[in-house]
Amino acid sequence: MFAAELGSSVCPSNWAQAFVGLPYILGAGECAHRAALVWRQVFGYDIEVPAAHGNLRVAQRLIRNALATSDWAPVQCPEEGDAVVMWKGGLLAHVGVWVAPGHVLHCTRAEGMVLTPVEDLHRGGFRVAGYFRWQGQAAAIAA
Repeated sequence: MFAAELGSSVCPSNWAQAFVGLPYILGAGECAHRAALVWRQVFGYDIEVPAAHGNLRVAQRLIRNALATSDWAPVQCPEEGDAVVMWKGGLLAHVGVWVAPGHVLHCTRAEGMVLTPVEDLHRGGFRVAGYFRWQGQAAAIAA
């Protein structure tokens, strides 16, 4: 069974709770910044994240550019810490962190850091575009 199929009936990992409630901060605490904070503090990945300054078109360009590098590999079945790239409206402009089983830790303007069951993302206007695993520098050192 895929982790996404487990849904919200099972409690997510405890480490994620420490991030819930962190505020959205324009230019410094946007969705990608908050994901990078989680990756650094929990998984040891040092990922540089440029600011989108709240502009979804800029966010889309930044996400597409990051995914075009060899640092991120698409995966079918997400594991703890994988990137969850999402559509927001018609733009590929939102990112969060996969939290087992079946949750996404992500930062919204209205609520800051939230832990959302994957099947409820649509309520906030998000759709999962794909899951990606970090293959960059920190992952190479850990191997």
